[in-house]
Amino acid sequence: TRLITAYLNFGDIKTARLLFDNINNEDKNVVVCNFMIKRYIENKENSEAIKLFNEIKKHENIKPNEITYSLILK
Repeated sequence: TRLITAYLNFGDIKTARLLFDNINNEDKNVVVCNFMIKRYIENKENSEAIKLFNEIKKHENIKPNEITYSLILK
């Protein structure tokens, strides 16, 4: 997840998402998801933010938290 965060910090959301989609489910967490959602929103890619939100709601290891909901409600 550090590599994903690094790509997000440099603004490369597409590579970060590709890495996220290809890591083990056990390695995915709500913090990285929130950061990706935030970057999508900052880049006016709201449909991608909502798509990721819907995916994590179905994920058994990731539970959206108050930050997730506050980002999505914007």
